[in-house]
Amino acid sequence: NDLDSDGVCDELEVLGCMEADAYNYNPNATEDDGSCAYSPWPTPTPTANNHTIAIPIDANLSGDSGILTNGDWIGVFYTDSNNQLACGGYTLFEDVTSAVAAWGAETGEDNGFQIGESFIWMVYDSETNTSIIVDATYSNNLPNQGEYAPNGLSAISSFIWTFEGCMDIEAYNYNPLATEDDGSCIYPPWIPPVTITDCNAQVAFVPESSIMLDDSPITVGDWIGVFYTDLNGDLVCGGSIEWTGEATNMAIWGDDATTEGVKEGFEAGESYTWMAWDIETDLLITNVDVEYGIGSDVFACNALLSIYSFTGYSTIIQDIPLPEGWFMFSTYVEPDDTDMSSVISPIVNNTTIVKSYAGNVYWPIFGINTISGLSNEEGYYIKMLEDDTLSIEGQLVDSDYPI
Repeated sequence: NDLDSDGVCDELEVLGCMEADAYNYNPNATEDDGSCAYSPWPTPTPTANNHTIAIPIDANLSGDSGILTNGDWIGVFYTDSNNQLACGGYTLFEDVTSAVAAWGAETGEDNGFQIGESFIWMVYDSETNTSIIVDATYSNNLPNQGEYAPNGLSAISSFIWTFEGCMDIEAYNYNPLATEDDGSCIYPPWIPPVTITDCNAQVAFVPESSIMLDDSPITVGDWIGVFYTDLNGDLVCGGSIEWTGEATNMAIWGDDATTEGVKEGFEAGESYTWMAWDIETDLLITNVDVEYGIGSDVFACNALLSIYSFTGYSTIIQDIPLPEGWFMFSTYVEPDDTDMSSVISPIVNNTTIVKSYAGNVYWPIFGINTISGLSNEEGYYIKMLEDDTLSIEGQLVDSDYPI
C-alpha cells in the first residue's frame, strides 16, 4: 500500500526531518514527521580543526531560572574581530549525553576560536525564546578545560547561570524570567486608571500623527496619559497608553454618576490635561499642546477623538507678575540653574533686593548673594523698583512636594 502516493510503500516509510537546513535533517527520511529543529544561532562553517566538548547526561545543567528541557539549545561562542560574540558550535538538548564541536579559526581568518581563547556558553530557552549567558565548570578527567585547543577534549560538569532583570512586578519593565534584580526597574510616573466606569471616550493614535517630545519624535516605549482633577484638586490619570509605533486607541474614562462623594474620571465638559513620559530620559512632559483631527478638548461620554498633533516639552514657563515695592513670590517650577542671581537675571535691573525667610539676601547693587539657591519649599520677599514680570523656565514641581 502507498496511502500518501509518494512512491514508497507504507511499510517501508522512514519518518524524520526532511529539511536539509535543519539541525536534525535525516537524509534517509521518506516522510516528514514535523520534527525539524532549527538552531537559534547561525550555523558555524566547519574548519580544519575543532575542540570536542562533551555534555554528559549527569552534568548539572540547572540554573536559577530552571533546568534545561528537551528542545532547548546549548551553544559555545567566540569573540570575533568586531568584538561581537559569534557562534562556534551548538547542540540541541535532548536529555542525553551529547557533545559540541567548537570550531577553530583558520590561519589569518576570523571564522572560529583562537588557540587559548576561553569558551563563552549560552543556553537558549525554547519556551521563552531567550538566550542566557552561563558560566561553565569542567571535568578534571579530560586533558583540557575551558580554553580552545586544536583537537582538544573537555567535558562539562555544570552550567551555572542567573537571569538578571527587573523583579518588581509593579515596574514598567518587570521581567518574570529574572532571577536576580539588576536595579534596572523603571516606574511610570503615574498610576493607570484603576476604575472602569459606565462611560468612556475613545481617542485614536496613528503613526501618521505628529507626536513630538522635546523636539524629537516619540519612540517606542514612551507613554502618553490624560488627566482629570479629583475632588482633592489633584491630577489623576484617566487614560494612558504605551507607544508601540502602531495605530492604537486609548479609553478616557468618565466619572460614574451613580457614586457619591468620589470622582473616578472626567465630568462632562471637563478639559483634558495631557502628559507624556519619555522612557529614555525618564522625563515627565507636562507642557503639552494637542490638536485634534476629530473631537475637541473637553470630555463627553462616547465621544470619538483622533490626535492630529501632540507637541510636548519637559520644561514649562511660569510668569509671575511682580508689583512695584515689596511682594512675596514662590514658584512651582524648578529651573536648571537655581542660583538666585540666575533666576532674577531677566529682571535684575528692576530689582532692589530678594530676601529669604532665614534672612539671607540677594542684593544685586552690592553683589551680595547669600541665598544658596531657589528652594521649592519656601517663598521669597522681593522689592521692585516698578511693576515687572519674572519668567521662570524649568521642570514642573510635583503637586505633592512637601513644603
